[in-house]
Amino acid sequence: MSKLLFTQEYFAYFSLSDPAGILFFQNVFELAHQTFEDYIKQSDIGWGNWFQNPTWAAPLVHCDSHFVAPIKCGENIKIDLFLEKTTKSSFTLSYKLTQFQKQCCEVTTTHVFVSKETQSKIDIPTQILDMFL
Repeated sequence: MSKLLFTQEYFAYFSLSDPAGILFFQNVFELAHQTFEDYIKQSDIGWGNWFQNPTWAAPLVHCDSHFVAPIKCGENIKIDLFLEKTTKSSFTLSYKLTQFQKQCCEVTTTHVFVSKETQSKIDIPTQILDMFL
């Protein structure tokens, strides 16, 4: 499926890196999630309705990363957010992190919708499916 949803640029501050000036591996997950939050913030649903929704939540159930080149601090990182797949109750996103016009890393996350009341899986709300179309 792989549909581009959003593109964001971040500056790779030294605080995100190891002593050699290379982005510390776990920080790609933080940058990916910040990109997702920025996407949600500018969408029709809005940040508060997503992250503070009274009836449902969409927790992460899987995440992984694959590095192909180091990400250097002191330079911009371009992050492209893609919708990879939807099922009845879940969706999978991928984030392609690029620096110097070369892909350095790909992050993948899968989220499942659950009822806050029962903690059971629910169908993806129609409003969310519409946002992904």
